[in-house]
Amino acid sequence: MPSSSNPSFDEGTHDEKHEYKTLLVRGTSQSSRSAHWALFIIYRSVDVLMQYMVLLSEIYSFSRGESVTSRIHSTVSHLPRAVLFLMVLIAYAKQIYWVLAVSSNTVTPTTSFLISLFNLTCNSANTLLFVYTSSSTYARIDLPSPSPMLFGIGLFLFLLGITLEWSSEIQRTNFKKDPRNKGKIFTRGLFGYARHVNYSGYICWRTGFALASAGWTWALFVLSAFVWDFMRRGIPELEVYCEKKYGEQWERYKDDVPYRLLPFVV
Repeated sequence: MPSSSNPSFDEGTHDEKHEYKTLLVRGTSQSSRSAHWALFIIYRSVDVLMQYMVLLSEIYSFSRGESVTSRIHSTVSHLPRAVLFLMVLIAYAKQIYWVLAVSSNTVTPTTSFLISLFNLTCNSANTLLFVYTSSSTYARIDLPSPSPMLFGIGLFLFLLGITLEWSSEIQRTNFKKDPRNKGKIFTRGLFGYARHVNYSGYICWRTGFALASAGWTWALFVLSAFVWDFMRRGIPELEVYCEKKYGEQWERYKDDVPYRLLPFVV
């Protein structure tokens, strides 16, 4: 697993050795980095192919005698499947962009595999539950399924979360690229509201994806699991590292921004 449930490696742009050093390879040649990037993209692409097979493969397997009207009706009736697959593609694109344009380090082959396996597991749980809850047999089981309203709310949370995570990471990366900011903490922008606001975005879009896939019960489970993991493991480990690296600068940041994960909450 990555340094946190969020495979974005919160402090991945640092050059110092720390407890997450096994996740990234520093000082490698460009050819080696390129090979690692290619392997990461290949691994992550497996997830996209898998979700396509789960959600869309049957929709576009039209019979030869099927009319155009029937094809259009079939496509529209399965629009939620296409939207869920679009969520998969957006999350995939965000992570590939992070590896190629944001991170200054190289993920190892082992880490590439673990990150890809983690995403494959999470996304497959969502899409398989969606197919299951949408099936006719599911109606005989007393469990809530996603309504159009819940699906819309889930889509909104997904887009909000992915924007929040992506924007916060780009803001911090641009700050760190300026040589004048070497050794400084980025405390402005979205990080002025919570010290790990990118994790907030990650939790938000993961919860939205779950809500759109299988309703509020599954979304509540996903939300609780990620909040628990970040609050009990990911954030405490990262806070210890930042305290050692930044010292008084980090203490001032904690005083100015008391919220760790959710702005104005915790």
